[in-house]
Amino acid sequence: MRHLVEKGHAKEAVNYVQRCDSNKRVDLYVECGEWVMAGKECKERGDRARLECVSLAYPAQLADCRGVESCGHHVPIP
Repeated sequence: MRHLVEKGHAKEAVNYVQRCDSNKRVDLYVECGEWVMAGKECKERGDRARLECVSLAYPAQLADCRGVESCGHHVPIP
């Protein structure tokens, strides 16, 4: 997966993240540039601290999705 990211194929690498250990998925999504997916993974795992870190690192995209039902990347942040 990291090999794909290093070679510039981050979008293809995203397909393999779910196969990785759950404790590594957030970092892998971030490496792929999939901040919303990283936020969703944090939410599914109930990791509020990690979700906060992800939202601070890339607040623009996640802020657009906080509680907005019409957003294609809806990430409800508690």
